[in-house]
Amino acid sequence: MKNTIRSELRKALTNKMLYLSIGIGLVFFGMDVMENRATMREFDEIIESLMDLDFRVRTAHTGYSLFYLWSGMLPATRGAVLFYTVWPVLAAMAYGWSYIAERRSGVYDQIASRTSGRTYYVAKYVAVFVSGALAVAVPVLVGLLANALVVPYDPIPSGWNILGNKNFMASLFYESHWTFALVWVGMCGLFGGAAACLCFIVGTRLRYGVMVILTPYALYVGLDALINSLRTAGLVGTDLVLSPMQMVYATPGWANPEWFLFLVLAGLTALSFGLGYWQVVKHELA
Repeated sequence: MKNTIRSELRKALTNKMLYLSIGIGLVFFGMDVMENRATMREFDEIIESLMDLDFRVRTAHTGYSLFYLWSGMLPATRGAVLFYTVWPVLAAMAYGWSYIAERRSGVYDQIASRTSGRTYYVAKYVAVFVSGALAVAVPVLVGLLANALVVPYDPIPSGWNILGNKNFMASLFYESHWTFALVWVGMCGLFGGAAACLCFIVGTRLRYGVMVILTPYALYVGLDALINSLRTAGLVGTDLVLSPMQMVYATPGWANPEWFLFLVLAGLTALSFGLGYWQVVKHELA
């Protein structure tokens, strides 16, 4: 089992599709950084002009703090919106394509014949989860660090109420912005891994690899549309964020307590592992 997992992880971490998905994410966050840089330049020019006119102005950047503009809190720039619109695709790109390519090239059968179907599936599942996590977490982390170069850090007081009591680790955010941000990057990675593993639900049933990659995105977008329709119709009364598509930023507009996010992650992982096991081991390897 360990050798199989090690082999699959090595393949996942050297897969060109992983670097392509990370690269696309970095392009989006590059756009995000440029937009935030322009925002800061405009803000500084306004402050400078007011000071030249002898106005008494606050020179603090609280409203333009790194952790106010960081897209991990809520995507506001065009680049960030693009990333958080397609992140399930980027997560699945990393290894979803490789999975179906191995199945059709014959490599899949050779590997599976040398070990049990269960061992092969668990190793492949771990590799897909890790690659999907990296595809989402790495751009988010680099985006945070790159924004720190152009956006000043200014502590945000609890009175600003960016995160309410029902939000994920709100107390940690007000105690240490950086610690919260790094924890949140990890959460983004977990959601990326969970999304990538949804590819196993369809296995190789779909003819084209691109359709396998789009499976998590289609499921999430469909669920998001359904939840929004039910909320609009007044059929959903809870204040919890129910769409996994919106769970990758810290302030989705709905409550996202820790227990609920981890419950959703556990549910998605169990769903993809169970249905994937039934599809891959019981049907494709049978």
